[in-house]
Amino acid sequence: MDTIKGKGELIVHFGGGLGNQLFSYALYSLLKEQGKNVTADLSHYVQSRRSLLLNEVFKNCRIRECDYILKERYFSDGKYCYDEIINRHNEDTIYDPAVLDMTEGYIYGYFQTCRYAEMNDTTLRNKLIANEKLKDITDSLAERYIAPDDICVHVRRGDFLSEKNVKIYGGICTENYYMNALAGIRESNKTGKLFVFSDDYEWILENSSKYGFTYIDRNAIREYRDYFDLILMSKFRYQIISNSTFSWWGAWLCDNPEQIVAPCRWINIRNMDDIIPKEWRKAENVIC
Repeated sequence: MDTIKGKGELIVHFGGGLGNQLFSYALYSLLKEQGKNVTADLSHYVQSRRSLLLNEVFKNCRIRECDYILKERYFSDGKYCYDEIINRHNEDTIYDPAVLDMTEGYIYGYFQTCRYAEMNDTTLRNKLIANEKLKDITDSLAERYIAPDDICVHVRRGDFLSEKNVKIYGGICTENYYMNALAGIRESNKTGKLFVFSDDYEWILENSSKYGFTYIDRNAIREYRDYFDLILMSKFRYQIISNSTFSWWGAWLCDNPEQIVAPCRWINIRNMDDIIPKEWRKAENVIC
């Protein structure tokens, strides 16, 4: 690739909530480790209802914002832009080695693959250490409530229930999926309590008795934020995740996992065969 006049940058797109931000950061961090002049396009957060949370949650996470004039120059010359859906080399996977060969240009996508994180595992885990206040709070909660064999169950609701998103994400993490996932864990873990986490706290309150769930009382914790859930979920050695990037990172950040269970399919509209690490177990969404 030719170089645009002046110092080039390798610009990584960031967008969406914390889970998506972490996938972008996994690629950003890997490119930085390779010695690339990598920067971040954070323009999504200027008008979005979501906020960039990486620096707020993780004490060692540093992001350098891109030169937006240079970004527009890359856009004006299509050969400097990579789109993970249009340009990826395999329609069934998100990982693309061609991205790692780039030295400048714009990389667009959400990068939902385990490969970039695995290729930079040690460095990335060192970057993604919770800030001191958050760590103290969640460590205290984990010590008080969570036993080694307890099981984290994540249920994603919220915007997944909209008509548009049901077509993309619906029918995957069904009640049958959770039953199959739990049955597999119960083969070796007979006594662990089920702790439920969800972006819909009212749903937890209404359904905890029905399903035998335990939950962390958010109202008892001053200034509770949604990202507390992600750090708390990472404390569980046994996890049943949903098809949510937030849920995925709660599992990946666990330092000593015993069994992580994920859905066989991530979304309905295309294959994403490389999002689930090979060490995790997959469960069906039909009665086995």
